[in-house]
Amino acid sequence: MLLAWRMARTCGVSPTLPAAGTSKKRRKPYVAHMSGAGSAAMIYLQNNVFDEALERLRMIFDGHDDVIVSMSGGKDSTVLFRMALMVAQERGRLPLKVFWLDQEAEWQATVDYMQHIMELTEVTPYWYQIPFEFTNTLSPEKNFISVWNPEDKAIWIHPQHPLSIKENPSSEKPIP
Repeated sequence: MLLAWRMARTCGVSPTLPAAGTSKKRRKPYVAHMSGAGSAAMIYLQNNVFDEALERLRMIFDGHDDVIVSMSGGKDSTVLFRMALMVAQERGRLPLKVFWLDQEAEWQATVDYMQHIMELTEVTPYWYQIPFEFTNTLSPEKNFISVWNPEDKAIWIHPQHPLSIKENPSSEKPIP
């Protein structure tokens, strides 16, 4: 506690230490990095991280007509998706638009999970299974890997799903 007090004083924040013998509920600190000084101050918040994230999502939904959640199928994007779904339902903004760029070489568990997400009635799917090339860092001879190349359909790692978008949209053709 003394270290937090010293850090706060160094950054120009007026910290208050609890009186000796008081049983004050401990809150988790938010560490704010101060520019220039190179040190940080601990600022105690009233809300927990979950409530703060919901508030930020509410601000996004209230400030924008179109909200799209981008997912990878991992734990972090799943938490964001679930929280955005809560706020979308709360704000009457269902179905929620969800974007996933399927890179073909995905773990089967990820494909199965993302298929489940894309098939939810609360979701408008933007599941892209489009031909593209991306950097290949595994080979010194071949700089790029082709994904969803129609000429290589016989060796695709998994099939394209009927829900997916299979053509790369251009600036001339609006996204559905």
